[in-house]
Amino acid sequence: MELDIKKRYYKLASLEECEDSGFSVSEGEIRTVYTIGDDYGLHKSSFSFDMIVKDEVKVGLRLFETRMQGIGLWFTFKSGVILVDNPSSGLLVEIKHSFDLTNKRRIAFLENLSEVALMVDDALVCVVKTGKDKLAILDGCEKVLAKVKNESIPLSGHAKITVRDGDVSNIEYEHYEVKQIFKEVKNRKMDYSTWIATDDLGRVTPDNSIVGDPRKEKYVGLFYFMCHVHAMGEKVRDHTKIYLEQGLEALKEFLPKSHGGYWAEPYFGYYLSYDEWIYFKHAFMLEAAGVDFIFLDYSNYRAYPDATKVLLDTWLKIRKMGFNTPKIVPMCGDMPAILVVDLYTLWDTLFTKPEYDELLFKWEGKPLILGNNDDPRGDRWTVSDTTPQSREQFYEIISKDKNILEFFESGLFHECLSKLTVRKCWAWQASKYEEDKNFAGYWDWLDWSPQAPGRNFDGEIEQISVKMGTHAHTSTGRSYLGKKDYGTGLGDFDFTLGTAKYGLCFEEQFRNAMKVNPKVLMITGWNEWYAGCIKLPGRDDLVVGHTSTPGYYLVDQFNPEFSRDGEPMKIRDGVGFGDNYYYQMVNYIREFKGINKMPVASGQKTIDLNGGLSEWEDVGPVYADFVNDTVFRRHLSWGGAYMYINNTGRNDMDYAKVSQDDENIYFLVTTANPLVFADENNWMNLFLDIDMNHDTSWEGYDFIINRRRDKNTVSVERFLNNSWDFEEVGRAEYKLYERELVLKVAKKTLGIEGKKISFDFKWADNSTTTGNVMEFMDLGDAAPDSRFNFRYVVE
Repeated sequence: MELDIKKRYYKLASLEECEDSGFSVSEGEIRTVYTIGDDYGLHKSSFSFDMIVKDEVKVGLRLFETRMQGIGLWFTFKSGVILVDNPSSGLLVEIKHSFDLTNKRRIAFLENLSEVALMVDDALVCVVKTGKDKLAILDGCEKVLAKVKNESIPLSGHAKITVRDGDVSNIEYEHYEVKQIFKEVKNRKMDYSTWIATDDLGRVTPDNSIVGDPRKEKYVGLFYFMCHVHAMGEKVRDHTKIYLEQGLEALKEFLPKSHGGYWAEPYFGYYLSYDEWIYFKHAFMLEAAGVDFIFLDYSNYRAYPDATKVLLDTWLKIRKMGFNTPKIVPMCGDMPAILVVDLYTLWDTLFTKPEYDELLFKWEGKPLILGNNDDPRGDRWTVSDTTPQSREQFYEIISKDKNILEFFESGLFHECLSKLTVRKCWAWQASKYEEDKNFAGYWDWLDWSPQAPGRNFDGEIEQISVKMGTHAHTSTGRSYLGKKDYGTGLGDFDFTLGTAKYGLCFEEQFRNAMKVNPKVLMITGWNEWYAGCIKLPGRDDLVVGHTSTPGYYLVDQFNPEFSRDGEPMKIRDGVGFGDNYYYQMVNYIREFKGINKMPVASGQKTIDLNGGLSEWEDVGPVYADFVNDTVFRRHLSWGGAYMYINNTGRNDMDYAKVSQDDENIYFLVTTANPLVFADENNWMNLFLDIDMNHDTSWEGYDFIINRRRDKNTVSVERFLNNSWDFEEVGRAEYKLYERELVLKVAKKTLGIEGKKISFDFKWADNSTTTGNVMEFMDLGDAAPDSRFNFRYVVE
């Protein structure tokens, strides 16, 4: 991925660009149309103006929305004092000054990416340092005046000036227009057989020797949620964060007054379902896992057309780049009216759009839709007792919109439905088939163990559900294995249970599914995260997570134990489990579907570092990575609480090769973009796991290469004490080309003598500097992605 950057200067008088800089504002507000610097915090810049103060002038910086209150950095100029504050953290510092602000002064804010410096007539007044986690205010002599945790100030933003009895004029600032240019590849076939990962529990993704060859007609679906659409005005409520930061009693006091919350923080933050960056990440993660389709939760009479369009367009963009993505299946609940309401929207926004056809998962030759197609005029009415709906209620609901009523009564609904393959879908329905054959055609998304198989309308087995957890209000979580009285017995919502990380329920359900071994496996779930809190005054008998919750309960999600998402969570230790469930899912999908045999190294020879790419033509295999996975991120969070910015994508790895002779190992890595050089510790690092043993050294890696470099060589460092500590053990030769980096590492430096060896390796650029292996997911680029390594095998 390459960058197209255009630098522009702006002189503004109001909300619109103004070419005449001779304006003067004595009362009112001025806002910048564009961000100071750029949208991603890549470029240093400045924001300056002339100012006279009689009462006060307030300047807000790093604002992701100029109309919102309580965000950003604020500087309030008054006679004798400047107030510096960050409303969201409560940080407030008073800096005394001796400037006569009743005379014109030139004010300049110097945006230096990780800090903002305030200058008055070229005199440094203060510096605000805005690190990833820390926010600090220093005076002009670099004395720290205050510091707090930074949770809300983004890397870049807009500016706003509020003038109360004063004068502001001659505003100038710089803005860079940054456009990422994507590389297209021609239908690259990714070979995941060489992708091996080990999670925090030491579980290793199986290869072909364990799971066998790919099996035909095996498909995996994953429950996916589009409901994160509350863009403004909502405060993030995180049950796990409240518990960890304020304690159990504070959580119990909070819940009865809440209308819902997150069970924990997702690794990618409290994102919105409009965030394109999220769909890039999810596409590559789920494709690498082997997910064939996601079934989108439209079971609450909402098809989320705007959010769904972002998902569809993003995944279509990825496909046009030459990569695959999972396909799409709408899941419209078990109330027949929901199917009518949803299909009314989906027919025009999804099913009749020819550009989206390749994204539709087809079954029996037609796009699949999950929903209850019972007709209130017919004899069969198989509605779940957990989502009851009478025939009268059906008509009452569809009659609320005359267009939807006409859609149904005109026969158009049934005409549209005839062009789709329908399967009913809800929890605990497939098992009813044994007693009542009217329940043919159900594919459950959740069931108790052992799960009943899903069938077509002729009663033939097609599918089975696999869950990671059940429900909070039934106290059946990730550790549930059939006994509902499991748990700590401490009335602490089982926060201290300590077994959520193991995926015990997930394991049991998958083993049951493999005994049936149908064509389709549907996993619950991926990214629900949020659950509403339902109030039932007078019901003092209610229980959530083995804990009394008089008068209220939460249904689907609550905390790490009582939840069922597989998407990685932020917390990795203690009550958290990081990315464990993602890799557990990868392991099960490989076991269900099989995987190709791992290719053996070929064309091994001595490489001339000065010979260019032609030296590598006969060397195999090619270890391919996703390209265009270094896309920048700038998007509001759920509720508009944060602005998420990620600008770490720098060198977009394309593919790698390895060769060896008796004395050396040679490494090639290529990039989609011309290599961007940075003399930093995390520039184009190579990680080696020589013994292929995750229990040794840092996350299994024995060596890290190229943390330091000179004109001809790079450092070879050994990890110490299974930690993110190193010692240099030697140097390796390197050669840099426009899009290629070649290394020559002596075997004796790695403690290897003579023999041809197999090992695991990984390339990473601009990624972790802290030793958090999960940062391979979102910082810079890694080849292969996330925790995966390439496994290099010799005969």
